[in-house]
Amino acid sequence: MSLGIKQGVAEASPPAVPPLPASVPPAIGPEETGIVGLTPGPVDDVGVGHLHPSNVTSLLGSNWRSSPILHASWLRSIALPIYIGPNGDHWGWLINGWLIPNGSGPIAVGRDATFSMVQADRGLYSFPVLEVRPDGWFRFQYTPAGSAWAHTAHLNVGALSLTIEPWEEQIQEAYQVEFRKHGLSQPLRSVPRGSGSLRSLVVPNSLIRPLEVQGDWVRVQVVQPVRGCTPLPGSTTDEGWMRWRDTRQTLLVWFSTEDGCE
Repeated sequence: MSLGIKQGVAEASPPAVPPLPASVPPAIGPEETGIVGLTPGPVDDVGVGHLHPSNVTSLLGSNWRSSPILHASWLRSIALPIYIGPNGDHWGWLINGWLIPNGSGPIAVGRDATFSMVQADRGLYSFPVLEVRPDGWFRFQYTPAGSAWAHTAHLNVGALSLTIEPWEEQIQEAYQVEFRKHGLSQPLRSVPRGSGSLRSLVVPNSLIRPLEVQGDWVRVQVVQPVRGCTPLPGSTTDEGWMRWRDTRQTLLVWFSTEDGCE
């Protein structure tokens, strides 16, 4: 998990923080029954990374289930102005667990409207960030059919600071990954290049543990075949390089949300 702000973008002439809504309701925790998309489908666009709290240390220990930011609870402590586009009109706020469009009443996250989030790590729901511009504007998915723009200069406006974590950092910290597309197999190569010699083929019923990331390639330890976390008779262990995203920058793998196999 990311433990600090990692925007990696220039913030030239950021927009001023717009006025808060005239009336902000008391903070509420989102209704989890109204949050969908936690495990994205094979063709869902999950973009370049995800938006979540900067400090996630409360989710790292054995008492993670009592974390104040558990799942989507962190939304009750944020204040993020959202826009219709880069340098466009201010549209509204995500604040205190509410979506408040300008000139409209507050909408409770997960209760009054369905929100779209993903779970890329244990105990934490986050928003997929679809793109990040060099000037600090970024677009994130927050409903199944809608996205919004915000600016990295505003990630610290609320009581809880936020960060954008690129998927290459998430995959390097993940305990294990699995293929997003059912039945997909991947070449395991000796070097992080398509021209590298083929070591083996990584099949779906494999235990894949990331070791190192270079560009679109990840060095992995692969145990296959397995059933869950249990190696089957005749299983083998190998290390090599495979693609974690394709040439169109589409994510080929997803992340285990568990601590790992005991």
